[in-house]
Amino acid sequence: MKPVQIGCYSAFWGDSPFAIKQFLDPDTPGPDYVVADYLAELTMGLLARSARSKSREAHQERTNTGFISEFLDLALAPHLNVIIQKGVKIVTNAGGLDPVGLKNAIIAHVEKRGLGGKLNIASVSGDNLLSNISDLKDQGQFSGFDPLSGDIREDMFTHESNLLSLNAYLGAEPITVALQQGADIVITGRCVDSALVTGPLAFEFGWNFDTSQQSLDRLASASLAGHIVECGSQATGGNYTDWKQSAFSPNGGWSNMGYPILTYNEDNTFEITKPDKTGGVVDCQGVCEQMLYEVLDPHNYVLPDVVLDLTQVQLQQIGVDRVSARGAKGKPPTPWLKCTAVEQNGHRTLVDFVVCGEEAESKAKWLSEAIIRRTNAIATSQSKDPMAIAPNDFETIIIGAEHSLGVITANKSERKEIVLRVAARHKNRSVLDILAKEVAPFLTNSCPGIFLLTSGRPKVGPNFTASSIMVKRGAVTPLVHLGTRTGHTMVPLSDEHCQPIQAAKSHTVSHGPSGSLDLGLPGTKLIDIAYGRSGDKGDTANIAIIARKPEFYPDILEQVTPELIYSRFRHFIALGGKVTRFEVPGVHAVNFVLTKSLGGGGLSSLRLDRYAIAGATGNLGAKVTEGFLQPSFRDRFSDVILLARSRSPNAEKLVQHGASLRLYAENNLGEALTGVDVLINTVGPTGHHFKEALLRSIVGSDVKLYFPSEFGVDHYVHDFSHDEWDAKKAHFQLASELIPNVRTCRVYAGLFLEDSIGPWFGFDTKRGRYEAVGDPDQKTSYTSMYDVGRALAILASQPVDTIPPEVHLSGDSKSMTEISELMEANGAGSIHVTSVPLESYKAGVLARPSATPERYLRFLMGEGKIQHSIDGIGNQNGIVQVTGGLSIWMSISQFASETKGRPWGEAEWELVD
Repeated sequence: MKPVQIGCYSAFWGDSPFAIKQFLDPDTPGPDYVVADYLAELTMGLLARSARSKSREAHQERTNTGFISEFLDLALAPHLNVIIQKGVKIVTNAGGLDPVGLKNAIIAHVEKRGLGGKLNIASVSGDNLLSNISDLKDQGQFSGFDPLSGDIREDMFTHESNLLSLNAYLGAEPITVALQQGADIVITGRCVDSALVTGPLAFEFGWNFDTSQQSLDRLASASLAGHIVECGSQATGGNYTDWKQSAFSPNGGWSNMGYPILTYNEDNTFEITKPDKTGGVVDCQGVCEQMLYEVLDPHNYVLPDVVLDLTQVQLQQIGVDRVSARGAKGKPPTPWLKCTAVEQNGHRTLVDFVVCGEEAESKAKWLSEAIIRRTNAIATSQSKDPMAIAPNDFETIIIGAEHSLGVITANKSERKEIVLRVAARHKNRSVLDILAKEVAPFLTNSCPGIFLLTSGRPKVGPNFTASSIMVKRGAVTPLVHLGTRTGHTMVPLSDEHCQPIQAAKSHTVSHGPSGSLDLGLPGTKLIDIAYGRSGDKGDTANIAIIARKPEFYPDILEQVTPELIYSRFRHFIALGGKVTRFEVPGVHAVNFVLTKSLGGGGLSSLRLDRYAIAGATGNLGAKVTEGFLQPSFRDRFSDVILLARSRSPNAEKLVQHGASLRLYAENNLGEALTGVDVLINTVGPTGHHFKEALLRSIVGSDVKLYFPSEFGVDHYVHDFSHDEWDAKKAHFQLASELIPNVRTCRVYAGLFLEDSIGPWFGFDTKRGRYEAVGDPDQKTSYTSMYDVGRALAILASQPVDTIPPEVHLSGDSKSMTEISELMEANGAGSIHVTSVPLESYKAGVLARPSATPERYLRFLMGEGKIQHSIDGIGNQNGIVQVTGGLSIWMSISQFASETKGRPWGEAEWELVD
């Protein structure tokens, strides 16, 4: 049998409707079929909303209840005569939510032009489950969906009444049935994109949709071919890593991009090319990039008709702009079909300013804050109900300041021309209407050097969210309607011989250490040895990395790890997100899947997570905050918020380094915690009253994780009473009672390195005398306050349910004798180490209680109760070393070098009481 040729002219609704002309030249041979993909999550939401609004209109000339009329008006109608003349068959999912309606509209148009009887038009429906949702739920037909494991991860139905659409992804068999009935044009609703190609191929070659290995391999190869061409010019040089080859290609490059033509052979091999005299490039690189686009697990690319294993696919360049493919393998389909539910959750808007001149980035940040504050003030004044835009419902993006890259690679020099984008959402449209009206006044009552990027007020539109779920195959029955015939043909979906997928071998990591790629060659970048393609599925990102030469593949496997990818993209990955790597040896590639990485998906969330630090301008708080703001940690969070009473110089300094400031009074602490996911309490020992007020404000807030003000000595290991430590115990007990559903983690770091090598703990550098309580060879743990901040940043970015209730850290553990030797080696001069008896010292301290803890800590040092080493009470350094990248801690040796052996060298303190 001769090969079958199929051309694809549309990758999405918005692709060029004029590209179809490439395949319909009346004077040259063309493909047997032309297919077009129009649907995406956003498209289904827009169609559903449009259909609802149109159904409320009493007068409407065309009863469009949810299809893409542009297909008929711009693609089909202008070329109808050529389509009939050449006998080209058309298959498209432009039917959207109403494929029968589009079929009828096409029939009416054909008859109006006097072409009735020359074309048979069929529709495929049955994917729309919205009207049956209650019955299907009651029957237990739905299950949760996870892009990797099928676990229940995404919300199934948050507010069922808000659902705009619920559609199952159909396969190729109904399209094949429509063609068997004589259809020349097949209009579908929601189906997997590759089915637009697999259906015609199954019809032309007479395939069955059974689960024999021969059938599965046929369907797998056809599905792979469909997957490659369904995104149009992405297979012919679009989104191409080496973009110059495509941009400057012959015949006009990008201005005249060729769209793909598939030539499918009876032996299940196929070729990809493009029309003559068009721009773009068809080579193994571009085809491979597209092959791995959005497949998630390449061992198990789940489709309704088959589970495709493309790990052993081989590509070969067989001519100019011609690539062949072979090697796809099929597995039985699963008992489930994927569905996408789209709902409208309020409204959204955005505005873009161009900000120019000195301090452009700083001006943009204050401008954004002022816009939201003004909007909230006006909205609140007009309503008794809470109307403010919550902190997690707006986002500030500074385009040109490498916002999307994270601060790992950001250039620290201040830009002098940037674009400020302020995006917001709200359940009440009137609040966003206020924002839209109040944007223009800032042109005259804010900073100089700004103007709106577009004319007119910002538009307020719907805020769509999409959730994926699974429905049992038997609950969905595709229907084929041909022409104007009454009745329809049912295409039942059997689950006989279906199988659940077997998870592929992969490397999964939730949080990886930071690092840079070192390929062993000076100046070598990843792009020098690999090319790639990224895509998205809801809230999941897919990144394929493909070796340019087979000999580079081992280096990529060794060095481009899940940990590295997590480190590079962690500013996008939300709590609970993970990175999974799959190997694709057939094309020397790895495929990474990043879950919870797109802010809820392209239709949904504006932000990632927000962290607030109370007491951030104090001694400990400032250093902890600086740890959060270091480049390798700051980009984990969408916002690091300082809770402060005033704009102090310390606060302003931290704001300049990437924090934001939220002022509070004790009577509005609850408001200050709005939108905060993680609260770190670094308030000092004299602030117990405020700590309790802060704790009570967590009740009813958005806080999910709380770090109480500990960070020093574990006060549960001693056998005596002390006011400060008793207050901390009482605080934790109150937290257990008030916020039992909020994860609380107590972190103990031993003594703070920067503040502890001083005379108050026996280190009298000025007099050249160190005095131990008990054995001077007893080790004590010291941790830098900056390392405490970094450790907290790592802990705070873990999945909440994995964070332990308490963590002991140890930056370094040394005895007083060892510390004296290090200090002498770094310039302290001669140090005489002495000791006093432990028991008598302890008894003397306990006999005369003191409000300050230094003397108590000295005998705890002697008892070994501040030794967080493996030989002491142990530590959990591994939690932040392995998962977070804090592998190098500030050592006492480094501290000795930095202080020239004389920390607190002029301080005086009475050593023995």
